Amino acid sequence: EELQDDESFEELFNNEEDRKKLFKSVKEVNIDTDFELMLPDHYVDSTSERLLLYQRLAEIENKKDLEKFQNELEDRFGKLPEEAVNLLKSVELKWLAAEIGFEKIVMKKGVFLGYFPDNPQDKFYQSEKFKHLLNYLTQNPSQAQLKEKNNQLLMRKDNMESIEEINQLLSSINNPA
Repeated sequence: EELQDDESFEELFNNEEDRKKLFKSVKEVNIDTDFELMLPDHYVDSTSERLLLYQRLAEIENKKDLEKFQNELEDRFGKLPEEAVNLLKSVELKWLAAEIGFEKIVMKKGVFLGYFPDNPQDKFYQSEKFKHLLNYLTQNPSQAQLKEKNNQLLMRKDNMESIEEINQLLSSINNPA
């Protein structure tokens, strides 16, 4: 349906929420990991139910709703197995990683790698977020190191044993005490 002359673009949306959904600026962060991230068959035995739960999980946008979802899972299916805990923690990890500016994260064999945009001209490198990160890592060198690999900047942290540990590291970068 075409806009009439007197209709403004904003009037197409009923509220701010609809506009935010359309113009989401948060990039999807890719995760590559050797942690198991799933709702296992023995926890939710119905395949269709599992798929619905994955869909709902993909739509969650904040910590409060994530906690509500976790409580609902525990009420319906019992204590979360480790794979399910990791799955929920990975959702939070994506939010934290996007907030920092990572495009991709790799967690394998106890090593965390957070990849920044591969284009050195990317506006991210002139942003306050990037300046904040540099300041934080300069003041807290034991937290993580910046490295360059194949002309791409990345952050590395060794001896990371859980997604929760990685979330704590990224939270401390995003919100230093």
